[in-house]
Amino acid sequence: MYGGRLVDVKRVDLLIDAFVSLAPDRPNWDLLIIGDGPLREPLRNRIPIELQGRVIWKGFVEEPTMLADLYRCCDVLVLPSDVEPWGIVITEAAAAGLAIIASDKVGAAYDLVQDGVNGILFPASQSAPLLDALLKVTDDYKIERFRSASPQRFRQWRAMADPIQGVRRALTFAGVIGRESAGSQTRAIGD
Repeated sequence: MYGGRLVDVKRVDLLIDAFVSLAPDRPNWDLLIIGDGPLREPLRNRIPIELQGRVIWKGFVEEPTMLADLYRCCDVLVLPSDVEPWGIVITEAAAAGLAIIASDKVGAAYDLVQDGVNGILFPASQSAPLLDALLKVTDDYKIERFRSASPQRFRQWRAMADPIQGVRRALTFAGVIGRESAGSQTRAIGD
C-alpha cells in the first residue's frame, strides 16, 4: 500500500513502475493507493490494462476507522518519497504491523524501520533498489518476519520518543532529580 498525496515528490510513479515489474512474479499481490492529488490520472495511465484490476485507488480517506481497516488489510507500506521530513504513514504502518519499505529521504524511517528486520530502506529516486526491496519483503518466506517485527520496533520508538520520559532522562542526567526518582511518576520536580 501507499498512503499520501499524489504529487511529484512522493514518487508514486516509482512504486507503480516497480509494481508493474513485480506483478508477474507476485500474482497474488495487489497495490492499494490511498490518497489523491493532481497526478492521479497520469499515474493511472502508467498501469498496463491487464494490471489495472490489481491497483485499487481509494482516494483520500478521512475516517480514522476506515483508514485503520485499510492498514489491517495490507502487508506492506511503501513510501518512496524524494523529500519527506517525517511521514506519519510510517508510524501508522509500524503500529499496524506492516512491513515497511521507504526511501532514505523519509525521516520517520530512520526511527521506525530497522533495515532488514521490519523493512528495507532504499536510495531515493532509484527504481532498481525499490524493486529489489519489494521482491525481498514480499517473499512468502520473509513477509511474516518483517511484519511481526514492526510492532516491537514501534514500541521501542514510543518508549524513546515519550516526551515525559525524555524530560525525566534529561533532568536525571543534569542532576536536577536523583536517579532513583527518574522512573517515579508520583514525585514532583523540586520535591
